[in-house]
Amino acid sequence: TMKKVAFGVAVCGLWANFAHLPSILDCSDAELVATCDVVEERARSYAEKFGARRWYTSLPDMLKDADIDAVDVILPHKYHHDSVVAAAETGKHILCEKPMAMTLAECDGMIRAARKAGVKLMIAHNKRFDPHHELAKKTIEEGFLGKIVLGRGRYMGSQTYLQSFSHTDWRLKPELAGGGALTDLGSHYVDLLRWLMPGEARSVTAFQALLTEMAIMPQLEDNAAMLMQFDSGAIAIVDASWSVRVPYRWEEGTEIYGSEGKIMTRGIGSMQGPMHPIEIFTSRQVLGSSTGVILPEYTYDPLISTKREVAHFVNCILEDKEPRIKGEDARKTIECILAGYESAKTGKTIHLSQ
Repeated sequence: TMKKVAFGVAVCGLWANFAHLPSILDCSDAELVATCDVVEERARSYAEKFGARRWYTSLPDMLKDADIDAVDVILPHKYHHDSVVAAAETGKHILCEKPMAMTLAECDGMIRAARKAGVKLMIAHNKRFDPHHELAKKTIEEGFLGKIVLGRGRYMGSQTYLQSFSHTDWRLKPELAGGGALTDLGSHYVDLLRWLMPGEARSVTAFQALLTEMAIMPQLEDNAAMLMQFDSGAIAIVDASWSVRVPYRWEEGTEIYGSEGKIMTRGIGSMQGPMHPIEIFTSRQVLGSSTGVILPEYTYDPLISTKREVAHFVNCILEDKEPRIKGEDARKTIECILAGYESAKTGKTIHLSQ
């Protein structure tokens, strides 16, 4: 039998617990060797809970572990660059959480290190692996929406989402997170719209605001809106909030409009999830639909995107293929977000590198 891809996971927080560790266990070609966290109690309890053979309290120690093939980096954004470079230098493949890094120079360093070491580097933009987003991509590429003119992505985190952060949460510290709602939530839809819309983003105009008196985060924006214009002329809008009142912990979705139709996708922060995560309308001839509206129905699994992301990454290692979200691609998402902050600060439209 083919060897399984052995993972070391750093670090043991909410997202590791909820999504990454279960997804590694779910993948038949992967195994969990080690967990790593500066808090030994967390490293140990996660190792025990998910059946890892050992745990570490420092990443350099875990990287010396010869049994580990791949490292899953789920650290505060500030540490992405150093962790990825260190992992590459020890010959480990790397799955790194989004957003990729704090600066473009850091992104470049990560890309260089992985290329030099000949290891796979994939950035975990998990929304691209949701089946309804893949269906949206296929529908657009096959021309059912005609010429794409306008896109929108929104991620509304309720106040209950923000209150689930602790006062010490790194996401509330600019020096660790790099930004607020736009970085945390908006980055998902900046990336997804870049993936769904034809061509590449060419310019960015953004606004950000701190609108609620939430003492735990006085330095970061809790609301942001960003316009992107693509080289085709098409326009995309991203909205992100940490401080609205919605019925669930969060609401999210996309709208893509073209000359021949539209797509809407949606997700909500509840475990049941919508039965119709995507609605497609097209004026082109569609089998089985007299109205041109297609409503695929399936039971929404909140872990499906991460499970499929991990499985894809593992497959790329085993079959020596390029990951779907390479460093160069994820770097462009960071370029858009950083341009968004620059635009919000200066009041100017920022033109991106060609």
